Amino acid sequence: MRRRKEIKIYPIDTESSKAVGVGLPFNGVGIFNLNYTTRDQVKANLTNFMLTNPGERVFNVDYGAGLRDLIFDQGGQIEEVRSRVEDRIRTYFPQISLVSLDFELDETGQQLYIDLKYFFNKKEDNLLIQMQTTTLT
Repeated sequence: MRRRKEIKIYPIDTESSKAVGVGLPFNGVGIFNLNYTTRDQVKANLTNFMLTNPGERVFNVDYGAGLRDLIFDQGGQIEEVRSRVEDRIRTYFPQISLVSLDFELDETGQQLYIDLKYFFNKKEDNLLIQMQTTTLT
């Protein structure tokens, strides 16, 4: 007996006039940009997750990648941070499959470049984030 090819469609994506969530950055008409697909909302949620530190979210103190530790920690244990972030992504985003997570710290140690590749709904996507420290003078 022939098996049908399984295609997963998120029910909320079937109505193009209904927003799924709020996108980033907050610079749209009326402040908020709305996302109309689950794919776009997952990317916005991942961006928010990567820029959040554990302890910042009320009632969910473990949420967040904690990447500021990597910038401010001059020891730079990148592999330890990568492992921690990958585990947290798997915990909070079970709908995606992580392909790669790369960190690059510039020579001054004040800018961190993050390249996150993942699969969502059998399609590869990429998230690029640049974080910069602020130095107090």
